[in-house]
Amino acid sequence: MEALPSISIHASVHCLLARHQVTDRVVVMRLRTGQDVLEYEIRQEQAATIGRLARELRDALDALDTFDRRASSGQTPADSRDPQRACLVDAAAYALWNFVVQRECSGFRWTEQVLKDYAVPVEVREDGSNSAPLARLDS
Repeated sequence: MEALPSISIHASVHCLLARHQVTDRVVVMRLRTGQDVLEYEIRQEQAATIGRLARELRDALDALDTFDRRASSGQTPADSRDPQRACLVDAAAYALWNFVVQRECSGFRWTEQVLKDYAVPVEVREDGSNSAPLARLDS
């Protein structure tokens, strides 16, 4: 009687479908195939990217808010046509566009709620309205 090659046995063990285990109402999935591992790594990268873009958006919005607070306290002239302020609005609109695109590419929706949660000023939305993902938010 011929022995089966060990490679085929190992391959069949590693290619089993992922097994699900329920623990305290949380589904724990054990990765079994190369595709499962790859999809898991992709999701991790997407989450890390969304987190980084969210921080960049928050930083851009905070910089704009800081500029506006200084202007309202009289430390800098309060002029919406100020080139520095226009640059901050552009930077915030670009950060918003990147964040929205990445979220939507990852399957997340409810962008309007995120805009409310981040307190994105209307002018930042309007500045980014030339971009397809943000144009539909104004309607």
